Amino acid sequence: GNTSDVAVLEASTTDTVAPLLVSSSPVTNTVDVNVPTTGVVVKFTFNENVAIGTGAVTVRDYATQAVLTALTQTALSTVSGDSKSLNLTIPAATFTAAPQKFYVEISSGTITDAAPALNAYAGLFGMDALALTTEDNDAPTVDVPNSTATGSNGVAVDSTIKVAFSENVKAGTAGNLILYKGSVALAN
Repeated sequence: GNTSDVAVLEASTTDTVAPLLVSSSPVTNTVDVNVPTTGVVVKFTFNENVAIGTGAVTVRDYATQAVLTALTQTALSTVSGDSKSLNLTIPAATFTAAPQKFYVEISSGTITDAAPALNAYAGLFGMDALALTTEDNDAPTVDVPNSTATGSNGVAVDSTIKVAFSENVKAGTAGNLILYKGSVALAN
């Protein structure tokens, strides 16, 4: 009889490469980011399928680097129908000024790939990795110096009236500045 030795060769590959961030939405340096009551949502898209790991997300004030809020991985959520993306929700209460420039840091391990080895995303660090500015929805307030304060008497007709605002302003395209004496308009 004939005899045969059959050799079976099995090969497997192991994913040892960590995911890389491809994009974020909004992109870094976006201004006028809306702050709904449900919070600011930032979508991160990677070069491969990702999963939520264990770690920290820190939101910092751009000017002072002070921590505005410290979050865990629970602030991340999956994106339906997109296994390469995760959403980060930053609570609206984080933003105490408008506009407010801030940046996001994500520690290594907070996001991993979906491979069995769970290769950790290296993280997002530094002021310019993802810096955003919230929109300014607050109208400026007016501060009239004491020399021409409301109700001042004896102000000469040709006086210069200085008005200071609570923030930088620019002239609009509509509207008027009207001076009143009691309920009667003096100038328009």
